[in-house]
Amino acid sequence: MNHLSRWTIFLAATLFLAACAQFVSTLDSGYYEEMSANGATQGSLIFSHNINGETEPCGCRKFPLGGLEQAAGHFHQERNKGPVVYVDTGDLFFPSPVLPENVHRSLGHTGEKLAEAMDLLGLKFFVPGDQDFALGIDWLNKVSQKAKFTFLLANLKDPQTIKSKKWARLIVGQKSFVFIGVLDPDLLSGANSTYFSAPEEAIAASLKDSSPNSSEIVVLLSHSGMDTDIRYAEKFPRINWIVGAHSQSYTQRPTEQGKTQLMQVLSRNHFLGQMKFGLGKQDEKTEFGLLETREEIAELVKPNPMTPLIKSWKEGLVKIQNEEQKTASGTWAQVDPLPTFNSCLECHQKQTEFWQSTSHANAWHTLMAKQSDNDSSCVGCHSAGWQHPQGFMATPARVKMGEEAGPDALKKYTEALSKNYAGIKSVRALNALQRKKLAQGQMKLINQFKVTHEYGNVQCINCHDKKRDHPFDGSTTHDGSNMANRCLSCHTSDQSPEWYQNNKPNNALVAQKIKSVACPKK
Repeated sequence: MNHLSRWTIFLAATLFLAACAQFVSTLDSGYYEEMSANGATQGSLIFSHNINGETEPCGCRKFPLGGLEQAAGHFHQERNKGPVVYVDTGDLFFPSPVLPENVHRSLGHTGEKLAEAMDLLGLKFFVPGDQDFALGIDWLNKVSQKAKFTFLLANLKDPQTIKSKKWARLIVGQKSFVFIGVLDPDLLSGANSTYFSAPEEAIAASLKDSSPNSSEIVVLLSHSGMDTDIRYAEKFPRINWIVGAHSQSYTQRPTEQGKTQLMQVLSRNHFLGQMKFGLGKQDEKTEFGLLETREEIAELVKPNPMTPLIKSWKEGLVKIQNEEQKTASGTWAQVDPLPTFNSCLECHQKQTEFWQSTSHANAWHTLMAKQSDNDSSCVGCHSAGWQHPQGFMATPARVKMGEEAGPDALKKYTEALSKNYAGIKSVRALNALQRKKLAQGQMKLINQFKVTHEYGNVQCINCHDKKRDHPFDGSTTHDGSNMANRCLSCHTSDQSPEWYQNNKPNNALVAQKIKSVACPKK
């Protein structure tokens, strides 16, 4: 190859690198990257945490928030304004640090799809939380090997245990950031905690290793809880921002500790946190905000990149959950099963008609509409007798039919029930007469198909502790004791945030809600 040809190749390669929007360099313990400003004067740090394995808004919320399609709408809109750095500080993949073994496959499938979704959303840096270890460190390592986003774990003793970096330097326009990630090992159970060293020692080492200059913004990504984050801020005043997690300390504006600003948002992507910053090297102005992920936000980007992923996730999930439910442990109570609402109708006609006008009487449809009727994490709050020895242990046993019912009666009943609710997306959006009509339509099907027990929907025994020989036991009244706790076991701050103030139940509102669904006494 002659000198001119070599020079031509060298020049072409140089121009190619110069034209790239991003340039990435990997260091021994850190990571370096540049993002082009593309003419913008302002950029955004967007953050999330405690997504808890949720991919789409829960259908039982009165005001649905969250969801991957909705998050994609926000990112599309914000990236049209300027460069976006997206970070997540953990409890992303699973709803709990301990998962029942019989749902490992379905929850693992959801976790894998969430990792794919984070790649599509452009997640840059991720710090896993204690819930992310629910399927073991090997599962998490497989995700780290496959993902495009970078795990930041300064206090991971061996970076090969989970593919990760201790810190990262990111230049956006003329603004330079240093990101450090830590996970508090005290939050981990069993052997998982042994993989991590003390976070404060790791933060000190990363600050020394990255050696940020005075104009750089140092961001600590922490899965430790707000109280511990405050301690980090006190000990390391060089940290400018701390994006936290775990404690779910919803900050509608940053909490300040000295010159350090600490931030968290609500769980399950109900809101995305945002810190806007100028792209000039000496531009110190910042602006904190919250992006509310309402359902209509998904329409901001068309076609929405999350739509095919959600479809693929749902198809796989339904198949796996069907298999899990068929093999679920427990036996059907052939003798002395708990009574369902159709056995109360004869003596309590007026109360039944009132109940039929409520959302409770149609609660099972909410799961059917979302294809979540085999999701064990949802079934309990939309039915009666779930996991009770005299109720049902797996969703195929939700319906019990009389001996005179034909061999295909259950299948035909299920199909007819779907037709009864066809086109209904939200029972809460209906008025009392519409809900009553749907519930009465189900009652006709129960009689038509010889259904003796239908445990779907929130019904009489969810509230009333009648003895098994009622009404012959002499107990004719219900004292309503402990009713608030019964309601709040399902109407949590996550599912019914309007019921709470400062993370505590609004007792007056709860009492009002109970009164609104209380059956007439006579």
